[in-house]
Amino acid sequence: MQEVANTPGIGVSELADKLSIHQSTCSQLVEKLVVRKLIDKVRSKEDQRRVGLRLTEEASKLMKTAPGPTEGILPEALSTLPTATIQALDASLEKVIELLQIRDDKLAEKPLSDL
Repeated sequence: MQEVANTPGIGVSELADKLSIHQSTCSQLVEKLVVRKLIDKVRSKEDQRRVGLRLTEEASKLMKTAPGPTEGILPEALSTLPTATIQALDASLEKVIELLQIRDDKLAEKPLSDL
């Protein structure tokens, strides 16, 4: 809901990209929010094929009282680290990836939830 609030009119595919989840997973989540009357689907006046998402009034009220952080604490923490620390972390994670028994480069961009 936070991404829809930040980008009114966002489409399901764009929302899925922002959340790093599969489009079909995102569609299912959106449908649940539509049923709960927290998100509305709105057809574009310029292109009737395009459907954008927006928060309902009820959802907007909920968002005002929702606890944070909305962006997540990991990205915030990583952004405060010095470059050398990030590079060391990257190198360490590369070693972990090398130790994984299953390696398929085709899946590198696929969210873990879809594996």
